[in-house]
Amino acid sequence: MAKRVCVIGTGYVGSVTGAVLAELGHQVTCVDSNNEKIQQFANGPPFPLSEPGLPELIMKHRGKNLFFTTDLPGIISKSEVVFVCVSTPTKMEGIATGSFDMTYVDSVARSIAAHSRGDMVVVEKSTVPLRTAERIEEIFNSVSSPSQRGKFHVVSNPEFLAEGTAVKDALQPDRILVGTRPNDEYARKFMNELYSSFPSEVILHTMIWSSELAKLANNAFLSTKITQINAIASLCDCSGADVTEVSKAVGMDNRIGNKFLAAGIGWGGSCFGKDVRALIYLLRHFNLEAEARFYQAAHDLNYLLRERFVRRIHESLYSLPNKTVAVLGFAFKPNTDDIRDSPAIDIISMLAAEGANVRVVDPEAGHKVKQVYGDKPFAYNILVVESVAEAVDGADAMVLVTDWDEFKNLDFKAIAAKMKKPGWVFDGRNICTPSKVVVSGLNYYGVGRGVIRTQS
Repeated sequence: MAKRVCVIGTGYVGSVTGAVLAELGHQVTCVDSNNEKIQQFANGPPFPLSEPGLPELIMKHRGKNLFFTTDLPGIISKSEVVFVCVSTPTKMEGIATGSFDMTYVDSVARSIAAHSRGDMVVVEKSTVPLRTAERIEEIFNSVSSPSQRGKFHVVSNPEFLAEGTAVKDALQPDRILVGTRPNDEYARKFMNELYSSFPSEVILHTMIWSSELAKLANNAFLSTKITQINAIASLCDCSGADVTEVSKAVGMDNRIGNKFLAAGIGWGGSCFGKDVRALIYLLRHFNLEAEARFYQAAHDLNYLLRERFVRRIHESLYSLPNKTVAVLGFAFKPNTDDIRDSPAIDIISMLAAEGANVRVVDPEAGHKVKQVYGDKPFAYNILVVESVAEAVDGADAMVLVTDWDEFKNLDFKAIAAKMKKPGWVFDGRNICTPSKVVVSGLNYYGVGRGVIRTQS
């Protein structure tokens, strides 16, 4: 049976959630306070964000069972279920620094309480701290009276989507986590009906606090696995071992697996850093200092890798002022235009601040470079170009930051012909074949693979 669904927030999580729920047959309205964004979703393409498969889903259902509006009160009053998909950024200063800033969640909860009519399922889709459901229930009970509304049922249903494959992940989930209060049979039944298109075995019911914590734990595990292989890569750089060979050997152990074992300049994006910092805050809140230090060390190492990478570039070029550096990639990962916490931002900043002339090329996110550096004193050192050929023309070094498919099979002989001698390739994602680089007449450095100098 189709449900009347309201999705609040049209970022990556909200837009994908809304489109996928429409694909499942529900009547979905996505709401956002940003009218420009709503107009883009309602009339695009182009859309406000880049995600494979999302434009096709939106255009398939838009105007039929998928709608976009800024009218939050009107849609809440007509909905059976509200998905809260608003931003929960890291609180960077003041009390509870490192935890989530819950301003938007708090505001949305008050709007739901004020405008709902009848029984309402409220779904925490945004990543939230432990016991957020308790806070939402307190708001509901204080803002609205039982006489004006039915019963609220707060559910934790975190997303486990990876940008670049978010639509695929949502349509082919490895699990759908549903956390509810112990005796809330209404909510469990409702969520089972909402997700009835999926096999029942992928729906995992837990207590609500376990579900809230599971998303933080999930990202903590993934991020620390990446940081562990990067720590080994640092040792490889010092010892002469090749991290790609070490990674392959370790990944063949089926207790570990080969995913998230690609060494490089570390993770970025909107989730890992935010969620690890929130977990650290939570552990310290409960006086679990040893556990907090474990995750703090992993977090800090991830960001140190960016500085080390730039130091490697500086040492290899002897100096950076007036050097030209081609940077391939600006998005934090391929198949998205999301630049939040992208390693490229810090790497470009450090290069440009040291006086290097930086040329940036990215298939999707290049248009966002000026948004980041427009008011920086070194902004004049940064130029966005349209092609790799243009980026490397006369360059002293080429720096691979994002592992786009377009960058995995480059013609290094053609690139070497355009670059200054001795030219360098700094492979921050280990996507190049070193022998192909050096035979073309370029020096090579890969994270955890060391320096290989050309004999040309």
